[in-house]
Amino acid sequence: MIETENVLQQINQRLDGLEVQVKNIKAGLEDPVKDLKTDLESQMVDLKSDLEGQMNELKIGQLDLKDGQQQILKVIS
Repeated sequence: MIETENVLQQINQRLDGLEVQVKNIKAGLEDPVKDLKTDLESQMVDLKSDLEGQMNELKIGQLDLKDGQQQILKVIS
């Protein structure tokens, strides 16, 4: 009976130690995960801005092509 209690006590101590290790690992990962999230959000904002700029350039290019096409049609007619 005493041996069983000793074994259970050792198991509980090991479990407590593992719980502390898990908490430490979790705490150690929180800042890098937050930093990564912040970096990714920043990159997404930059990409969105770049894409919007490219879309605007494409729209301007389309308008220039339409104007050029109309001028060619005027010259032809």
